[in-house]
Amino acid sequence: MATAQCTTEPANIDLIRRYSPSVGVHSHEQWAKAVHVAPNGCWEWPGPLTPDGYGYVSCEPTPYGLAQTVGIHRYSYDTLVGDIPAEHHIHHRCHNRPCWHPLHLEAVIPKEHYDRHHPRHTPPWRPPVQLVLQGTL
Repeated sequence: MATAQCTTEPANIDLIRRYSPSVGVHSHEQWAKAVHVAPNGCWEWPGPLTPDGYGYVSCEPTPYGLAQTVGIHRYSYDTLVGDIPAEHHIHHRCHNRPCWHPLHLEAVIPKEHYDRHHPRHTPPWRPPVQLVLQGTL
């Protein structure tokens, strides 16, 4: 996958303010540092990526000491858009796995998510073949 040139600007703070009014003011600069706007409008995640190409962040350890990582697209949707409904997947409308732009993400049920990535290629309907018998038995 080719790496696109991304821009980081002070205007990114305005983007964070616009898309995440619920995020505390002290967090705006931290979030803005992670906004790298690609030419296609995606916010490319500058941090670590999974082998599949999804960005991820580490969360605080559980009370049992287990460290947890979560996809940046899920974290972004949960923080900037709202709660993810139970048993829903987060679909990238842009089909760019490291993207975490809130307008590029959508919560969908697993079947719909599968159907969007695996469209059905059913052949066009044809009438049944008519058999022509040659000769008589």
